[in-house]
Amino acid sequence: MRWTLDRDGSPSIVDVFPTAFPDRHDDLAVDLLLAIRTELGSEALERVLARRGEQQATNYRETIGGGPLIERVTNLARQRDLEGYRAEASSCDDGSVILTEHHCAISDAARSCASLCESELVVFRSALGVGVSIERTRHAMSGDGRCSYRIAPVD
Repeated sequence: MRWTLDRDGSPSIVDVFPTAFPDRHDDLAVDLLLAIRTELGSEALERVLARRGEQQATNYRETIGGGPLIERVTNLARQRDLEGYRAEASSCDDGSVILTEHHCAISDAARSCASLCESELVVFRSALGVGVSIERTRHAMSGDGRCSYRIAPVD
């Protein structure tokens, strides 16, 4: 088999047949997390994750807006769905909202670094702002099959 570079602007062969070629992003992420922890220490890894979380929370705040809680969580779920988490939001009779992620888009990295999961809670709290409490009720990495969060207004 021979591959040639197509210079006419046609889609890449990888774009046309995405499953035919290995995707090593997961391996790269895991290797980088382990290298940071090994070479620079756990505290450095926590700082890196905190910085990533700050950036993510800022992006989410811009995306979710400042409307009612159900609207903000629905917008967050929509964004997380675009990121591959297969997320949805559902309202409860008590005024709380359940955010459920049916797929962990970062499962390989999360298995190698539990701090990623804790970082997500911090990101959600920061993105949704004051006046809400967020509790993880299901955790995929603990064997629950999905992650779910109960998000409730604080009186």
